[in-house]
Amino acid sequence: MNNPLPTLKPKSVTNAWIAHAFLALTFYSYGTAMMDYFLVYPSRALIGEREFVVYHALLEERIVPISVVPFALLTVLNVLLFWFRPTGWSRQLVWASFGCLLVDWASSLFIQIPMNLRLNGGKDPALIQRVMETNWGRVFLETTQALLAFRLLQLNQSNGDQTPLTNGQTNQPDPSSNQANHHQPVAFPKGTLASERAKVTPE
Repeated sequence: MNNPLPTLKPKSVTNAWIAHAFLALTFYSYGTAMMDYFLVYPSRALIGEREFVVYHALLEERIVPISVVPFALLTVLNVLLFWFRPTGWSRQLVWASFGCLLVDWASSLFIQIPMNLRLNGGKDPALIQRVMETNWGRVFLETTQALLAFRLLQLNQSNGDQTPLTNGQTNQPDPSSNQANHHQPVAFPKGTLASERAKVTPE
């Protein structure tokens, strides 16, 4: 009789969705941040004095939905991973990722954001350069956090064949079924010599 297909536990499904969303937002946020640090920030130095205020206001408006909101969601998901994470994911790596995000938030709130607010009043080449120099700390933190997420992804792949099931078992082939088939008796026609039977019968 065929056994029914196993299904994932509800908590396992939740863990998987949170982990996938965390990984996706990590790599998305890292990409947008690097574009911001190495393309958008330097471009402000090329804008004329008259156009700078409008240009800078546009950047500040667009960066919220594109970068800030996803980064905030990423932080929330990192917190959820303390309780909802796939089997095999290291709690220490989750903590390290969260630490990088917290320090990054602190840097943004107390260093970069105040300087960017000052730029709302007009172009200041020295201040623009200062913002770009302080961004290197965030580059380091966000690169480290992305590498930690990549390590968690590797752990997820290495444990991908150990999917938890409803009965507490893992999705592995049952060796007993092969063993049972291996020892099935072989029927021989009448008159078959014993020596011929020995050649065919499995040990």
